[in-house]
Amino acid sequence: MIPPRVDDLRGAVWAFFEANRAAVFTKVKVGRGAAQEEAVHELRVAVKKIRTVFRLMQFVAPERFRQKKQIADLRLLFRAAGPLRELQVDESVVWSYELLHIANHRRLSQLLRAETRVALPIYEATRKAFKHDAVHNPGKLIAAILQDITEEDLLAKTLALYHLRMGQMQAVMPPSYDAERIHKARIYLKEAMYLMGLLVQAGYADRLQPGLLDAAKSTAEIAGDWHDREVFYQWLQIQLRPDGRLYGKDKHYQLLLQDLHTHTRAQVVGFRKAVKAMSRIGDPETADVVQ
Repeated sequence: MIPPRVDDLRGAVWAFFEANRAAVFTKVKVGRGAAQEEAVHELRVAVKKIRTVFRLMQFVAPERFRQKKQIADLRLLFRAAGPLRELQVDESVVWSYELLHIANHRRLSQLLRAETRVALPIYEATRKAFKHDAVHNPGKLIAAILQDITEEDLLAKTLALYHLRMGQMQAVMPPSYDAERIHKARIYLKEAMYLMGLLVQAGYADRLQPGLLDAAKSTAEIAGDWHDREVFYQWLQIQLRPDGRLYGKDKHYQLLLQDLHTHTRAQVVGFRKAVKAMSRIGDPETADVVQ
């Protein structure tokens, strides 16, 4: 086990991993009830942060750590929680448009709750079957890698991965509306943001441009709000297909569809501008990659 220090990068990475490992262990215990909705959200966030550590470890020691292998069991839990979380988000988006389309909201809410009743047992079964070794065992390997690497090498690798993710975020951001690529940009952004946070916590804030971490957090909020509405927009479109439960009722939901279309497109414009501004802060020479 590495020394329990938090004043260097090795300690910051370990503390970050341990905090999110503990969050997984706590949140996975929360069963059906009012507290589970927030627990599912926090569980998925913790897994995303653990995944960042795993990817860093693979970047540091690819011959010793295989991210896909180590995260396999956690991924099962993450994916089982995914539909449940999306339905929870959909419900909140539905009621954010309540004043404009109240006549149709109860029907949408009923459909979402029906799907939640289907998704919940799948998550419950996966949650109860989850073994703590799925995170304990990779933790032993992470501790060994962090013991063996020097602070200087870990700093160099973390900075390199951070720059790589920033470049990938810029490169994948599409000039037009492409939900899949926009979502990939959001994933790269979140990982770069977590790496920035580790650098700042370990005392290396001077390796980042002033204001970059705050800009990343603001940009991530824009992207997250877009993602919530885009997920609901796609769900509603599925319900209106010939095999959907709302088939033939397009006229009842036309205003809602138009609002979602307008909002998501406007949010992507904001996201693209924020990515471009953040890229200029972090790396002025490559800022024009994002058009």
